[in-house]
Amino acid sequence: MHKLKKARIIISSAVFILFVFVFLGAGIKIQAFYETLTFFQLLPSFLKFIFTGFSLAGAGFILIMALTFFFGRVYCSTLCPLGTLMDIFIYLKYRFAKRKFFKPQKNHRWFRYPFAGAVFLFFIFGSMFLLNVHEPYANFGRVMGGLAKPLFESANNLLYRGFSALDLYIIKPVEIHLPEPAIIIHSLIFLVFLFTVSLLKGRFYCNTLCPAGAVLGLISRVSVFRIQIKKGSCNSCGLCSSVCKAGCIDCSTAAVDTERCVGCFNCLDTCRNSNIFYGPVKKEKEYDEKRRGAVSMLVSAGAALGALLLPAKVFAQKQEIKKELPVIPPGSKSLDHFNSSCIGCHLCVSACPTKVLQPTMFGHGLKGILQPVMDYSKSYCLYDCVECSDVCPTGAILPILPDEKKRVQIGKVSLIKENCYGWVDLVSCNICDEYCPTKAVKSRPHPEKRNIFVPYIDPDKCIGCGACENVCPASPKAIYVDGVTVHGEAKSPGGGRQRNRGGRGRRRRSERPAEKSAAPASKSAMPAQESSAPPSAAEEEFPF
Repeated sequence: MHKLKKARIIISSAVFILFVFVFLGAGIKIQAFYETLTFFQLLPSFLKFIFTGFSLAGAGFILIMALTFFFGRVYCSTLCPLGTLMDIFIYLKYRFAKRKFFKPQKNHRWFRYPFAGAVFLFFIFGSMFLLNVHEPYANFGRVMGGLAKPLFESANNLLYRGFSALDLYIIKPVEIHLPEPAIIIHSLIFLVFLFTVSLLKGRFYCNTLCPAGAVLGLISRVSVFRIQIKKGSCNSCGLCSSVCKAGCIDCSTAAVDTERCVGCFNCLDTCRNSNIFYGPVKKEKEYDEKRRGAVSMLVSAGAALGALLLPAKVFAQKQEIKKELPVIPPGSKSLDHFNSSCIGCHLCVSACPTKVLQPTMFGHGLKGILQPVMDYSKSYCLYDCVECSDVCPTGAILPILPDEKKRVQIGKVSLIKENCYGWVDLVSCNICDEYCPTKAVKSRPHPEKRNIFVPYIDPDKCIGCGACENVCPASPKAIYVDGVTVHGEAKSPGGGRQRNRGGRGRRRRSERPAEKSAAPASKSAMPAQESSAPPSAAEEEFPF
């Protein structure tokens, strides 16, 4: 095995294994660990560079582009986890398939560059739709989080039951969290597509649909080091072409299309006469008409799509006005910031200790397809937890300190009295008050039944953690959290220290008030939020 190929396999395997551990939730809980891994991911680091004010923490894409300029597209074969996953599929073909070799492929630059231009123009005009669907790192994260992680958790629990039957408790059981069916279906379809294309066409995805591959392909055309063929002594046997995963070697002309070469170095061992080698290119003065044509096509396609997308964006903005907004994690700053920088890799979902962050397909509409939301039907956000802000690779969730997080208002509480057991059925259900860490929900005597305590709310004190909504036993919920377009700062609770319920477990179901078999008739319609009118005299007797 050639030493370059061996080095490539070692590096790519190490990077792949580390990313698998991260997305399965078994990674090292050190922020620097996540930051180092995602620093060397092209598009996530580029987005982080933009949305963190051009900080050095997001400058990894500059190093990757410099690496490509000197050594070609080695990023695609060593640092991209999705590329390594495709290599695993290709290895299975070499290992088990009857037809093991590839044929030379055409350079579909007529599609690749206009498509890449469309992806980036969608991003420029505020839509992450195409980028989220086609970005390689995000797709790898969704495959790991949506498919591999539930299988990993199921296998863990199966081993736990087996060992515990032998009175061996070396494995701890974990709660299995399944994403919504649309995420599972999307991840499964993409995985089947990637597997099929990898077996039939090798790295076809990298050279046709991947936006990162298009950017690096342009740079690699002028790279210093390239795979080259000695034209004078090549006998066009085709051995090097048959093992080329990118299909970029044309033996008839003894030429290597460096634009599509991913630097796997498979071809270096195949030539019997050592006529193929990797080294610096001799400088030659030549005019590259093809490159100019590709760039011109990209610019033309961009201008045309820009003209089409401008009115589409205006129309989309009008459609985004909703009464209920999705809740996004602390550090996201605003919906616009989150929607325009999140690639939907779901690394924050894997890192979330309570699994309140859940992947969605259309939770943010088409503009933010595949971006996660805070799902308070699953759990609630711990009072001082900042795990998601520590791992975000793009700056969609900016780093935030635990003390700062306790004041950030990511949503506001609303109360529907007609659904509340206390207000309607005169049952003292104070569980929302017990779990609220900021006293935004407070129990006071009922205006008419003084011995019955019912919840009152102060939305300005709410940080939007969702604990009240999660534990509310009413169906439909009597208390819930609405998202806000821009994160603010919650009002101080006053009258005492904030109660930290973040590390406290939930009550057992047996301790909660029993759910009613049938909701009151008044619950059939969703009423408006609680009025902000001044409290009554009875309410004023029990101020916050």
